[in-house]
Amino acid sequence: MLLGQPNLRPKYMRWSMYRYLFSHIVSISAIVALAACSGTEIPSSTPMPTIQTAPAVDAAIEPSSMPGKEPIEGSDLYSANCQVCHGDSNGAGGRGGAPIHNDRGHTWHHPDARLRGWVLNGKLGFGSAGMPALGDKLTEPEVDAILTFIKSWWTTEQRDSQADISERYQDALDKQKKR
Repeated sequence: MLLGQPNLRPKYMRWSMYRYLFSHIVSISAIVALAACSGTEIPSSTPMPTIQTAPAVDAAIEPSSMPGKEPIEGSDLYSANCQVCHGDSNGAGGRGGAPIHNDRGHTWHHPDARLRGWVLNGKLGFGSAGMPALGDKLTEPEVDAILTFIKSWWTTEQRDSQADISERYQDALDKQKKR
């Protein structure tokens, strides 16, 4: 710009420059926010809350289905493998980024086959480390016991809806296998 002369750029070009800068500031802010929620563990002196179980609906696998083994309690498996990230039945004690599995969470929106696959094979995260694969630590019957235990935290309507979703998803998988 020459001294004494007004800005020679047309007004629409100045506004497009502001929009360009604004979009970059928003993008950088989003990246910083996602990085802050990356799921890295912050050491805490606060003890992990104990898991609250629903006594009437605690998941167990019958010994007859697994010869030579004791019944597997879903609450014990959840406490040992899931609670540190996902929290207890109230969602307390979990890491940021890992979804809660109670009636305020969204786990009940997914079919059993998908949930089982995520637990055994892992799942990529968005802005976090994601779900680690636990297939080397847990068997399918153990994962089913955990899922049954988690379902005890849901409302009756949520359990019914999730059962319907699971059934329709399995039907779709079965149809694909027949092709």
